[in-house]
Amino acid sequence: MAFSQDVVIKALKRADGRCECQSDTHEHRARCETRLEWWSRGRPAWSGSAWDGAWEAHPRISMNGGGADGLANCEILCWQCHVAAIVGLVYGAMADA
Repeated sequence: MAFSQDVVIKALKRADGRCECQSDTHEHRARCETRLEWWSRGRPAWSGSAWDGAWEAHPRISMNGGGADGLANCEILCWQCHVAAIVGLVYGAMADA
């Protein structure tokens, strides 16, 4: 189940249009803070060294793992952090197998 548009809008407002990622497994040490553009959701567009504000709404706890589809579980991530989070989930699942 995906997040509703209402939840995504509220989460993006909460994030102040910036990536909320705080993972210590990515290249940043604190909150990522990459600036995001509303119209770039789910549209990674590589342009030199920037992702042009691309982003996605990502669950803090996966829906399959019991996470809810509400605002508290919705994290706004720039495309790079979103992909890194997915890769981490895939590798974690492979390690558990």
